[in-house]
Amino acid sequence: MAFISNKKEIKETKIITWEEMLLDAEKKNITLMPFDIYAYVNTFDNIEIIDDDLGLEISGMIEYASGGFVITINKYHSYERRRFTLAHEFGHYCMHREYLINNKSIKDVALFRSENTKDKKEFEANEFAAKLLMPKDDFLDVIKSGKTKLGDIAEHFGVSATAAKYRAYKLGLIKEY
Repeated sequence: MAFISNKKEIKETKIITWEEMLLDAEKKNITLMPFDIYAYVNTFDNIEIIDDDLGLEISGMIEYASGGFVITINKYHSYERRRFTLAHEFGHYCMHREYLINNKSIKDVALFRSENTKDKKEFEANEFAAKLLMPKDDFLDVIKSGKTKLGDIAEHFGVSATAAKYRAYKLGLIKEY
């Protein structure tokens, strides 16, 4: 795997929003529904994905090392949870790269955090992952098509029911999360 060798090049790797990522993924012929987050992240030469045993508490982590980034996903979590965790860690890569370069890593102890979390980076990464894997218009279209049970919606997007509930809450479709 080829890693980008200096900070200037890393800062210039530009994909700013999840909307731009979906357009980029479409150009790369990556499945959009459900979004193939593994295939998409693998198109970045400076990111390596590892599935490993991270214990019970850690969902995933991203580290800056040797001029590139390593995303480690807990291999013992469900496939749906691993997808969300990868999107979450990729969110850190997109939004918090400078922090990672200076601090070397971010470990995610809990997959979902309340919006009142003291760690703004974790909240932002969760928002990013939810929007990337369950875009608003697609989420609303699924409900309009008759899928109203969280399990059915979650299955459609390849995420956990908890992730679908979080997205429904953030979209104002349900009052409690």
